[in-house]
Amino acid sequence: MADTWVTPDNPGIHVYAPGWPGAPEPTGDYLCHCGASGEATGPTEVKALVSEYLAHQTTHKDR
Repeated sequence: MADTWVTPDNPGIHVYAPGWPGAPEPTGDYLCHCGASGEATGPTEVKALVSEYLAHQTTHKDR
């Protein structure tokens, strides 16, 4: 399995969203090669983070 954590050497997005009762809240973080980053906790916040990341990536289509 590939490493799924985001680091400066491995930019991208990582979302952890367990789906069982009593599980911790979903979390997510991203790091772009340009240095932009974000993190969120909670279902609504993580969904917004994914949208933010995808919108940001449209500015970097050439990479």
